[in-house]
Amino acid sequence: MRDKKDTGELERCGGSMSHRGGRYRCEVRQTRGKSICEGVVTLADRIDHAVGQAWIHHITALEPGDPVVIEIARRWLAFADPETQAKKEEAQKALEAAQRRVKKLEDQGDSVAQFVAGHAVSW
Repeated sequence: MRDKKDTGELERCGGSMSHRGGRYRCEVRQTRGKSICEGVVTLADRIDHAVGQAWIHHITALEPGDPVVIEIARRWLAFADPETQAKKEEAQKALEAAQRRVKKLEDQGDSVAQFVAGHAVSW
Protein backbone atom coordinates (compact mmCIF):
# COMPACT_ATOMS: atom_id res chain seq x y z
CA MET A 1 0.00 0.00 0.00
CA ARG A 2 1.28 3.45 -0.80
CA ASP A 3 0.15 7.05 -1.01
CA LYS A 4 0.28 7.43 -4.79
CA LYS A 5 -1.37 10.88 -4.89
CA ASP A 6 0.24 12.30 -1.74
CA THR A 7 -3.21 12.70 -0.16
CA GLY A 8 -2.64 10.45 2.82
CA GLU A 9 -4.87 7.78 1.27
CA LEU A 10 -3.15 4.45 0.81
CA GLU A 11 -3.67 2.58 -2.45
CA ARG A 12 -2.40 -0.74 -3.68
CA CYS A 13 1.10 -0.53 -5.10
CA GLY A 14 0.32 -3.25 -7.65
CA GLY A 15 3.21 -5.45 -6.57
CA SER A 16 3.05 -9.17 -5.99
CA MET A 17 2.83 -10.89 -2.63
CA SER A 18 5.36 -13.44 -1.44
CA HIS A 19 4.64 -16.29 0.95
CA ARG A 20 7.02 -16.76 3.86
CA GLY A 21 6.60 -17.91 7.41
CA GLY A 22 2.85 -18.49 7.18
CA ARG A 23 2.22 -14.97 5.90
CA TYR A 24 1.83 -13.18 2.60
CA ARG A 25 3.90 -10.02 2.38
CA CYS A 26 4.12 -7.22 -0.16
CA GLU A 27 7.13 -8.04 -2.33
CA VAL A 28 7.64 -4.37 -3.27
CA ARG A 29 8.01 -3.47 0.41
CA GLN A 30 10.42 -6.37 0.94
CA THR A 31 12.65 -5.51 -2.00
CA ARG A 32 12.37 -1.73 -2.41
CA GLY A 33 11.59 -0.54 1.09
CA LYS A 34 9.01 1.38 3.10
CA SER A 35 9.56 4.63 1.18
CA ILE A 36 8.16 2.96 -1.96
CA CYS A 37 5.36 0.98 -0.32
CA GLU A 38 3.98 0.86 3.22
CA GLY A 39 3.47 -2.85 2.65
CA VAL A 40 0.79 -5.34 3.54
CA VAL A 41 1.16 -8.46 5.65
CA THR A 42 -1.61 -10.97 6.25
CA LEU A 43 -1.90 -14.53 7.45
CA ALA A 44 -1.60 -17.01 4.60
CA ASP A 45 -4.48 -19.11 5.94
CA ARG A 46 -6.87 -16.14 5.59
CA ILE A 47 -5.90 -15.49 1.97
CA ASP A 48 -5.81 -19.17 1.04
CA HIS A 49 -9.31 -19.65 2.47
CA ALA A 50 -10.66 -16.56 0.65
CA VAL A 51 -9.13 -17.64 -2.67
CA GLY A 52 -10.48 -21.17 -2.20
CA GLN A 53 -13.97 -19.85 -1.54
CA ALA A 54 -13.82 -17.55 -4.57
CA TRP A 55 -12.76 -20.51 -6.73
CA ILE A 56 -15.60 -22.70 -5.43
CA HIS A 57 -18.17 -19.95 -6.08
CA HIS A 58 -16.79 -19.43 -9.58
CA ILE A 59 -16.86 -23.13 -10.50
CA THR A 60 -20.30 -23.83 -9.06
CA ALA A 61 -21.73 -20.92 -11.07
CA LEU A 62 -20.65 -22.52 -14.38
CA GLU A 63 -23.02 -24.57 -16.52
CA PRO A 64 -22.39 -28.36 -16.53
CA GLY A 65 -21.32 -28.37 -20.20
CA ASP A 66 -19.01 -25.37 -19.88
CA PRO A 67 -15.58 -26.01 -21.44
CA VAL A 68 -13.90 -25.00 -18.17
CA VAL A 69 -15.84 -27.69 -16.27
CA ILE A 70 -14.97 -30.27 -18.93
CA GLU A 71 -11.26 -29.38 -18.76
CA ILE A 72 -11.28 -29.52 -14.95
CA ALA A 73 -12.91 -32.96 -15.11
CA ARG A 74 -10.36 -34.17 -17.67
CA ARG A 75 -7.44 -32.99 -15.55
CA TRP A 76 -8.96 -34.38 -12.36
CA LEU A 77 -9.35 -37.79 -13.97
CA ALA A 78 -5.70 -37.72 -15.05
CA PHE A 79 -4.70 -36.76 -11.50
CA ALA A 80 -7.04 -39.11 -9.63
CA ASP A 81 -6.63 -42.13 -11.94
CA PRO A 82 -3.31 -41.83 -13.78
CA GLU A 83 -3.28 -45.50 -14.86
CA THR A 84 -6.57 -45.21 -16.73
CA GLN A 85 -5.49 -41.89 -18.23
CA ALA A 86 -2.18 -43.43 -19.40
CA LYS A 87 -4.07 -46.32 -21.06
CA LYS A 88 -6.40 -43.85 -22.76
CA GLU A 89 -3.48 -41.79 -24.06
CA GLU A 90 -1.71 -44.94 -25.31
CA ALA A 91 -4.86 -46.07 -27.14
CA GLN A 92 -5.29 -42.60 -28.64
CA LYS A 93 -1.69 -42.61 -29.91
CA ALA A 94 -2.16 -46.09 -31.43
CA LEU A 95 -5.36 -44.96 -33.15
CA GLU A 96 -3.66 -41.86 -34.57
CA ALA A 97 -0.71 -43.95 -35.81
CA ALA A 98 -3.09 -46.39 -37.53
CA GLN A 99 -4.99 -43.50 -39.14
CA ARG A 100 -1.69 -42.08 -40.44
CA ARG A 101 -0.75 -45.47 -41.92
CA VAL A 102 -4.13 -45.79 -43.67
CA LYS A 103 -3.81 -42.28 -45.09
CA LYS A 104 -0.29 -43.02 -46.30
CA LEU A 105 -1.50 -46.17 -48.06
CA GLU A 106 -4.41 -44.31 -49.61
CA ASP A 107 -2.05 -41.60 -50.83
CA GLN A 108 0.19 -44.24 -52.47
CA GLY A 109 -2.56 -45.25 -54.83
CA ASP A 110 -5.91 -46.93 -55.05
CA SER A 111 -4.52 -50.39 -55.84
CA VAL A 112 -2.48 -50.56 -52.63
CA ALA A 113 -5.35 -49.21 -50.56
CA GLN A 114 -7.77 -51.75 -52.10
CA PHE A 115 -5.37 -54.59 -51.37
CA VAL A 116 -4.97 -53.49 -47.76
CA ALA A 117 -8.71 -53.06 -47.40
CA GLY A 118 -9.15 -56.70 -48.46
CA HIS A 119 -10.37 -56.12 -51.99
CA ALA A 120 -9.07 -58.04 -54.96
CA VAL A 121 -6.61 -56.08 -57.00
CA SER A 122 -6.02 -56.68 -60.68
CA TRP A 123 -2.41 -56.03 -61.64
